Amino acid sequence: PPLDNLTVDLGPDLTICDGEIVTLDPGAGVNGTWQDGSVQETFTTNEPGLYFVSIDGACGSGTDEIEIFSGSAPNLDLTEEIILCDGETQEVSITEEPDVDYEWSNGFTGPTTTIDQVGLITLTATSVDGCIEESSVNVIEGIALELGPDQTLCEGESLILDPGSGVSVTWQDG
Repeated sequence: PPLDNLTVDLGPDLTICDGEIVTLDPGAGVNGTWQDGSVQETFTTNEPGLYFVSIDGACGSGTDEIEIFSGSAPNLDLTEEIILCDGETQEVSITEEPDVDYEWSNGFTGPTTTIDQVGLITLTATSVDGCIEESSVNVIEGIALELGPDQTLCEGESLILDPGSGVSVTWQDG
């Protein structure tokens, strides 16, 4: 004998992040009529809103609905490159957003880290919605230039400034 009700379950309401695509599946294994009038087994979307499906089949009928909310990923604005000279440390920070967890690839947590070595440092930020954003900064080794002590030149005298071999420099006059 046919069943009176078919188990149709779209799951609990959920939050999707920017660009995330979700496929709704009522789990009945048959085509259903969705909120937009389409008839298909599953429904794919990347938009927030109220979605519902109604299924009428030989084994019964059932309906369910789900609300999809829009979450937002944290905003990360890291500089692309930092120059770090030997023995130096540099503090890097971003503007902290409420309800966001920050984790740096060098083990620091929070919106600020201290960098003391060259390489790629990545910041992962997770919003209260579960949306994740990553940004990286490339830390490169700087070159210490030494042109010697300040000099006083008399009229007609000249001085050769030499930053060393293998160094490309741009002087103050271009």
